[in-house]
Amino acid sequence: MPSSPRSTIDPPPLAPDFIIAGAQKAGTTSLYNYLAQLPDLFVPTVKEPHFYCGPGDGSFPPWNDERRDDLYRQFVLDPRAYTALYADAGDRPRGDGSTMYIVDAPARGRLIAANPDLKVITVLREPAERAYSAWRMWRRAGLEPLSFSDAIAAEPERRARGEGPARAYVEIGRYATQLDAWDALIRPGNLLVIATSDLDRDTGGTVADVAEFLGIDRRRVGTLDLSKSNLGSETPSSYRAHEFVRHSSLSQAARALLPGPVRRRIGGAIRRANSSAAPNLDPVEADAIRLALLDETLRLEERTGWDLSSWKPRGSTRS
Repeated sequence: MPSSPRSTIDPPPLAPDFIIAGAQKAGTTSLYNYLAQLPDLFVPTVKEPHFYCGPGDGSFPPWNDERRDDLYRQFVLDPRAYTALYADAGDRPRGDGSTMYIVDAPARGRLIAANPDLKVITVLREPAERAYSAWRMWRRAGLEPLSFSDAIAAEPERRARGEGPARAYVEIGRYATQLDAWDALIRPGNLLVIATSDLDRDTGGTVADVAEFLGIDRRRVGTLDLSKSNLGSETPSSYRAHEFVRHSSLSQAARALLPGPVRRRIGGAIRRANSSAAPNLDPVEADAIRLALLDETLRLEERTGWDLSSWKPRGSTRS
């Protein structure tokens, strides 16, 4: 096995025992919440600190995103603050659910350098639907000004100018390449790959597989609340109105002058008035993404033995 890249965190402030590395919008929040109920494990209340995306000294990853601080505001990059997340872990295995770890090469190297025996869990969703779900999330957050089709078209330029992986809608779907990169670093048997469809279809059995992978008796899963976590599917009818409510000087003044409950009621009413159910993913756009990722899908199908027919563009004869 090739040696891990040298970590820039010297010494590592804390090394998680396992991670849910991604993929973003593939069901990782639900899985994280299931595992949080197991008394034999410890996961912090901050699901995605993304500490290992940074160099470990409290500074930010070298990403050149517009409104970077908004996109990545939940990151916990200070080593002391990251260690403090696990203050109550005791001797229990510690987990980190940062979904950009799957695609961020420096983070992979730092994690393995910090803990060569790290266990890695990945949850993989059909890539076109995953990309669309991620776009809707950032759109709801007021952090994606482009339409879905324009965002897909802009992705190569965004990545070329050094943007981080948050809005790498297509690139995150290169699952086979990402798993190969993990394989080159981790010890045999320390990578678990599950499908979102299996997590949805057989939640108890899939979570039991994850528990067993982490050294926990799979029968413990029978006591868990396996309700699915869902952040909703509505998007702003007007992006400009959404931006105004979130970021205008008037909204900043309201934050300073109005009590929190009043602000939340007003903001909620405005958001509801400016919301509409997100349309279904356009089949032509979905097929374009599936075609771009077809080689990745075929390699993943060969690796896992999964039937990924639904991940391929309509009419595809490649298998």
